[in-house]
Amino acid sequence: MDNYGSNDVLFHTGDTFSLSTYSNFFVNGATLNNGKTLPYTITIGSVNQDGSITITITK
Repeated sequence: MDNYGSNDVLFHTGDTFSLSTYSNFFVNGATLNNGKTLPYTITIGSVNQDGSITITITK
């Protein structure tokens, strides 16, 4: 368990995640196991000192 993520690889305020953006990290690329796409984008709104995070999920 010594391989924790560093601040360089974690999500920050304003960053977004979608399967199409990170398709090279998934076996099926930008599709789910059933061949369908995931039509959502997750946006990091704020990351607070207390560890709370605000996210927005859009379709």
